Amino acid sequence: MYDPCIIANYFIKLYNEDNNKKCVLNHHLIQKLIYISNGYYLALTDKLLINENYIPFHDFGVICLSLYNELHNTNNQELINKIENYDENIISEDIKLLLHDIYHGFKTWDIEKIINFTRNKPYKKAIKNEYIYIDDEDIKKFFKKYIKS
Repeated sequence: MYDPCIIANYFIKLYNEDNNKKCVLNHHLIQKLIYISNGYYLALTDKLLINENYIPFHDFGVICLSLYNELHNTNNQELINKIENYDENIISEDIKLLLHDIYHGFKTWDIEKIINFTRNKPYKKAIKNEYIYIDDEDIKKFFKKYIKS
């Protein structure tokens, strides 16, 4: 499992290297891309990608609290220059491939579409039942339906 900030840094790296940017990278988008990556990874491997639970936060949707605390006061320009003490070799090649696919697969979606996708059944269940965290099993079940056998 990885610290969410390590995965965020990899998404920032992908964004900085992207010559065909279709989105504006901000902390909301990074939160959503990490949630989506964690969901797909969980559905594929039965393992968590990150070492933190997601919180169903009404105003911002799904968030990792540590990442929110790290990034929420960062403007977009500061964010894309934020990589500090980052060694991408910490991330395995299979995870890099997954993150690459998630970034390029979702970069054409507008932020509202991504937010709506992440305010999915697990998020709604957590809000309805006033859970502190979104259940990992619910996340896995939701993303399993998007995995082609």
